[in-house]
Amino acid sequence: MDNRERHRRQFAAAKSHQQPFDRFPLYAARNRLQTAVWLNDRLKSVAPEYPYGERLNRHQGRGIIRLMLDLKTGVVTKATIIKSTGFTILDACAVAAFQRWRWKPGKWKEIDLPITFQLGDIHAPLPRGAVPLPPARH
Repeated sequence: MDNRERHRRQFAAAKSHQQPFDRFPLYAARNRLQTAVWLNDRLKSVAPEYPYGERLNRHQGRGIIRLMLDLKTGVVTKATIIKSTGFTILDACAVAAFQRWRWKPGKWKEIDLPITFQLGDIHAPLPRGAVPLPPARH
């Protein structure tokens, strides 16, 4: 395999890893961030726990959790890891939190939610494609 072919394959692999985060369009318009439409239909959101031990070990990662919803109630019936954060505990924290989310009934059957566990300055700009966690609604 020549260098050109190796580069093409690496680029394709890198692009496939970014693709899920680009599925939810975000638009920055004059300091205003418009998020994915389904976030507007949530009735309850719970922030995932970021355990101290994971932060101490500097465990960070991005993942995707697929939620299956009951159309009649908007309750999450199943949460599945589509892309792992790379750490079992962080995946479990995301799943546990997202299982407690609720949406308007009759609107959504399946939602893929990206999640980012990241250490650092809370005022730093978010990575490309990231959506800030909305304030919790109880």
